[in-house]
Amino acid sequence: MPDLTPRLGIKKPRGNETVTRASLNENWDIIDQNATPQSEFDDHRSAGVLDHPDGSVTTAKLADGAVTSGKMAAGAATDAAIGTRTINDASAPNTDTGSPTNLWSWLAYMIKAITGKSSWRTTPATTLEAAKSHMDATTGVHGATSAATPNTLVQRDSAGRFKAAAPSASDDVARKAEVDAVANSTVPQSAVRGFLGQTIILPEFSDYDELTTPGLYHTVYYDPKQHEPFTGAGPRRVTLEVREVLGNDIIQRLTYEDGVGKGRQYFRFFNPNSPSHNWHMVWSTGNGIVQTEIGGPEVIPNFLYGIDLEATWAPEDVQGKVGLLHANGGTKHLHYHNGTGWNVVWHSGNNPANIVLRGYQKLASGLILQWGYDTITSGSTTFTLPIAYPTAHLATIPVAESSNPDLNITAGSFTLTQFTAWANDTNPVPIRWFSVGV
Repeated sequence: MPDLTPRLGIKKPRGNETVTRASLNENWDIIDQNATPQSEFDDHRSAGVLDHPDGSVTTAKLADGAVTSGKMAAGAATDAAIGTRTINDASAPNTDTGSPTNLWSWLAYMIKAITGKSSWRTTPATTLEAAKSHMDATTGVHGATSAATPNTLVQRDSAGRFKAAAPSASDDVARKAEVDAVANSTVPQSAVRGFLGQTIILPEFSDYDELTTPGLYHTVYYDPKQHEPFTGAGPRRVTLEVREVLGNDIIQRLTYEDGVGKGRQYFRFFNPNSPSHNWHMVWSTGNGIVQTEIGGPEVIPNFLYGIDLEATWAPEDVQGKVGLLHANGGTKHLHYHNGTGWNVVWHSGNNPANIVLRGYQKLASGLILQWGYDTITSGSTTFTLPIAYPTAHLATIPVAESSNPDLNITAGSFTLTQFTAWANDTNPVPIRWFSVGV
């Protein structure tokens, strides 16, 4: 018998068999019965759904890139199909492009940075919505209140005010009640200033000669005291400054703040063991003199020794009081005590000046300073000084107004009234000069 093929059962005659027409026709019938016609191939190719057995199309049978996004069914990329991924919230982003795992990890890193938690999965302390509400809130934030409530934040009320408890320490806030109490009290402004500057309220006294302890005092009284410079009857408020100059010598400065004598200030310099009771007016509201504080070093610093407005007072003997200054309002001279007597330091006649572009300043020592702005033409020019030197033209220094480093300016031919300046340039050269003489 002939052998048969494994799939279609076609007969394969053996070598000792005779092949007949009938056996050939039988094989053709087998082939015809199992062969697929062209029409079925065409139908298969154009069919909307291919009826292949499950699992018949394996990965190995697909060409690279053969399945495009347009050929995938909606919902085909399910979680099961994609598989699980692990987030790394310690990975900081460094680009805008990456695999889904990297992108998700970078987002987790930023979420963790925003919440401030140790993991992106940890619930944040608050939400952005809550934070925004807190930022916009005008009441009740952190328990803030306009009331005087201890250990709470202060918040102004609808009128812009807030309450505070009564002050106790020296640096506590003063309330309107405390301010009004001071403003409505009988204590004058000088006493308020004195309180801040450690002023002492004077006890009852009868004679200004008694007040020799250095300090700043304030008092209010009616009847004039012994040895008081202003003796008119009536209420008065005064501030007294007492300073020890040298040894037992005392300076008193008395200011009438309000009432009788208001706007006047007096001083006197005396030894309590043999006091001179003469007071000298320093200033008043009507004389137009501005109070000034001057003094000699280590003697009466920051204290005005005397301005004699009437030009009738001669300074008393102040032997040994080196450094005291006395300004005479009548002569407009300033005197300096050298330990043995008074010497004129300055007056309007011994220090004349003309402060202009070409000007001068005369000093009490006799030294004269002059300056000016001129132009050298044709290489040299002779200039006339603003004023003549009485004795000697000591020096004149010219400086060119130029950025040329090779420009050279010199001066010479000094006379009491002139000098000549030279330049190594025949073009006009503007100069500024400074001159000294006596």
